[in-house]
Order: sequence, then C-alpha cells, then structure tokens
Amino acid sequence: MALRWKPTIPDDNSPDDVVGSLHLHVFARVYRVSNGSDQGRFRWYLNDIPISAGVLLQGIEDTQRKAQQAANLHFQEWLKRAGLREAPVRGKRQLALPLHLSSQFESGKPTRKIKLAANPAR
Repeated sequence: MALRWKPTIPDDNSPDDVVGSLHLHVFARVYRVSNGSDQGRFRWYLNDIPISAGVLLQGIEDTQRKAQQAANLHFQEWLKRAGLREAPVRGKRQLALPLHLSSQFESGKPTRKIKLAANPAR
C-alpha cells in the first residue's frame, strides 16, 4: 500500500517535484528546496492528515528517494494508527460510473435528472 509517485505537474518535466498518491488522492509532496539553508535538499510533507495523528507531517532529506521513503513511512504509520487500510481495486483500470443525463423541462425551467444505467458497459 505504498504511495505512487508522479510529477506534480505532468507537463513540467521537473523530476525534482513529485506527489505521492493513493488511487486518485494526493497525500504527499516532495520537492527540491531552491534557496536558504536547505538549498539542494528535498522537503517532504503529508496532506490531509490531522495534526493529532501522532506522526511527522513534514521533513527534509538529502535525496529525493530518502524524502519519498520518509513520507511513505509516516503515511503508513498514520494508516496503521488510524486503523485504515487501502480499499480493494477491481482490476487495474479505474471504473467509471455509468450515468445517463437527460434534460427535462418543468414549469418552463430546464432541469437535469441523473440516473444510473441498468447494465453498465465495460
């Protein structure tokens, strides 16, 4: 259940700035510090984890790999303490919800009704 790392901005081609996600939610970021006393080192931090979680939420490491490992370690520790685990995934692709939109007019105002398809296409 490790975080999956990818560039923060895909078209930016900057290997020094990455985010760690689980499914579609970004939980961590690692980037190279560009100035100050930590210039050239890599800062990591965790997102959407409460301060009361009892784990480190940020840190600084000498390499990007070490920063990613530190972020992942504290993320895993938080999951364990919170009693959480990764939801199972069916197959390797993301499943889309089969929705049908239909426009209807009620009292002269356009409205949209959403309903689930009876048999989702795969």
